[in-house]
Amino acid sequence: LSGIAWDHINVFPTYKTYVEQFRIFIDSIVKGGILVYNEEDLQLKQLVAATTNTIRKHPYQTPEFHVEDEMTLLHTPEGDMPVSVFGSHNLQNLAGAKWICQHMGI
Repeated sequence: LSGIAWDHINVFPTYKTYVEQFRIFIDSIVKGGILVYNEEDLQLKQLVAATTNTIRKHPYQTPEFHVEDEMTLLHTPEGDMPVSVFGSHNLQNLAGAKWICQHMGI
């Protein structure tokens, strides 16, 4: 889960009912399953902490990076790595996708 952004006001008329959908989703993950989530979203982090579902919780956050000559460079143990995405939100999605791929053996 990348975060809670109330961008479906046409489907969920109140913020409370929208957030409830995330709680329902988290609680519906199969026992022992994995939830990869952006811990920088405080509302999401609270929902994950509150669940009694026995799942493995793997938080992620925006990776360290800098921009040089209009190129985004991730800071890695092997040195700076250029990536073709930009902006914190896209880099957060990249970090989440990395975790998911690692859990799938990719």
